[in-house]
Amino acid sequence: MKKLMTLILTLTMVAAIAAGCAGNGNDSTTDDTGTGTTGTNTQVAASALEVLTTIWAGFTEEERFPVYGGDGENMVNGAPGNYNLQDAQSLGVQLLVPADQVQNITEAASLFHGMMSNNFSCGVFRLAQGVSAVAFADTMYGAVEHAQWLCGTPEKTLIAVIGEEYVLMAFGLESVLDLLQTKLTAAYPDAQVKYVQTITG
Repeated sequence: MKKLMTLILTLTMVAAIAAGCAGNGNDSTTDDTGTGTTGTNTQVAASALEVLTTIWAGFTEEERFPVYGGDGENMVNGAPGNYNLQDAQSLGVQLLVPADQVQNITEAASLFHGMMSNNFSCGVFRLAQGVSAVAFADTMYGAVEHAQWLCGTPEKTLIAVIGEEYVLMAFGLESVLDLLQTKLTAAYPDAQVKYVQTITG
């Protein structure tokens, strides 16, 4: 009887330890707000604007340059802004989103160089549920490759996937894009940089 009780207690302890380990997996890491920041099935930010604002916040005063965000009707001076998805034509001209891809986006945020958009233009797109971020990134790279540039050709493009629902696309001067990549990976270490390419006119 004593051996049977010992066996039952041992099995109970093993089951308890196994359950505790299963509950401490590394599928996601949460910050103090409870928002998942890494792993699968997690949300890296509450909005496209939050993603772009977080990245821009990493630029020091010395590294910053004149910028504006948003779209023509909702312009924000000196910071990222929300981009109106109803204006598909402007979205295609300024951020190169193909018309047939607008339906795959639920939010967009933008940041542009204050003097010339070809020096720096950046958009962060939040994708609709079920839309592949990798496939969307590939589509955006194709749009950059086939863009008809006005006022000169940008030097470089950067396209990255952030979490499962955000894609960042930027083009501009090589020095600015290199800095953007540094700030992106500092803000979102798990971001996957899919394309860093020189743009040929």
